[in-house]
Amino acid sequence: MATTVDKKFGVDRGTLSATPDESTEFVLPAWATEVSVRAGAAALKFAFEGTDGGALGAHYIDIDANQTIEIDIRMSANRQDGRLVYVASTTAAAAYTLVCEPE
Repeated sequence: MATTVDKKFGVDRGTLSATPDESTEFVLPAWATEVSVRAGAAALKFAFEGTDGGALGAHYIDIDANQTIEIDIRMSANRQDGRLVYVASTTAAAAYTLVCEPE
C-alpha cells in the first residue's frame, strides 16, 4: 500500500482504501518542501505519523470533501526519515490528489 510519489513530477492521484481510517503511507521526493493534498467527494485525514495499512496517529488534519490543504514539510520530524506522510479516508474509498512542491 505504501506509495512512492513520482520523483520527477511529484504528483500522485488515486483512490484510498475503502476501510475508514486505514492509512496509506506516501514517501515524498527528497526535493519536496511542501505538499498539497486534495480530497475528492469524500473527506480525508492527513498526518505525519501512522502505519501503512494501519491507523493514523492521534495528531492529524481533517480535509473536507472537495478541499485542498497545503503543508510546509520542512520542519516535519519525518523529513529526515524518508519524508513520510499518511493519508486516510474517513468513510469509504476516497479519491485523492497529492502534489509535492520544491522550495
